[in-house]
Amino acid sequence: MFGQKGIKKVAILNGPASLEISDERLMGYWGAMKKFNLPIIQNYIKSTDLSKEDTTKKMIELLNGEELPEAVFCFNDYVALYAMQACKQKGLVPNKDIVFVSFANLPITTYLDNPPLASVEQFAYQMGEKAAQLLLKIIQAEKETLEPEDIVVNTKLIVH
Repeated sequence: MFGQKGIKKVAILNGPASLEISDERLMGYWGAMKKFNLPIIQNYIKSTDLSKEDTTKKMIELLNGEELPEAVFCFNDYVALYAMQACKQKGLVPNKDIVFVSFANLPITTYLDNPPLASVEQFAYQMGEKAAQLLLKIIQAEKETLEPEDIVVNTKLIVH
């Protein structure tokens, strides 16, 4: 997606290191950057505690750097919304001057003048349903422990 648009400088606004999913998203970022021969710029890698204040601070750090990123991969839609607001405060037009991609695909993004370029739909309802089924299975199990199992809920890239 980015390579097709000539985008080479991609930043990440990731979640806190205390969340395992943050590590997985960072590994995905590195993997994609390497796969498409894009430079990994250390100053473009930011972690946020997911609050509006910290996300805004980290986005401003990106905006005040030597070179603006052309795109920002965000931990979730809320992080993207906070980061896009920081761009507006600096006179930039989100998804024109800097492109955003995120996770969650919140319906509210469809009401934005410049919604994120894309969002990864995570199907939260299905994840909750699978988690509840697993909990009931554990509660009803005759053994003290169950064998580990992989449960996968596929995601879908939604291009806006």
